[in-house]
Amino acid sequence: HAQASTVSVLLTAGDGQLNLTIHDDGRGIQAKEWERGRSPGLRGLHERVRLMGGQVTVTGSSESGTEVSLSLPIKSDVESSAKERT
Repeated sequence: HAQASTVSVLLTAGDGQLNLTIHDDGRGIQAKEWERGRSPGLRGLHERVRLMGGQVTVTGSSESGTEVSLSLPIKSDVESSAKERT
């Protein structure tokens, strides 16, 4: 759907948060698609993250593609484990 040729993924953990940012260089999601529910996958993601106490941000433009960022609260033992893997 996005017509992207590249996608970047950044996953970080720190300060009690797990942060994920996904960015593509596609056509960019339009506000009307998001507002009218034409993106059920992103809507479902938003609902699940909110239930876990996190936040999701979705932005898009035809010039820069789409970016989905989310953050979730994590416990300190999960944070330590994530740091050990980097």
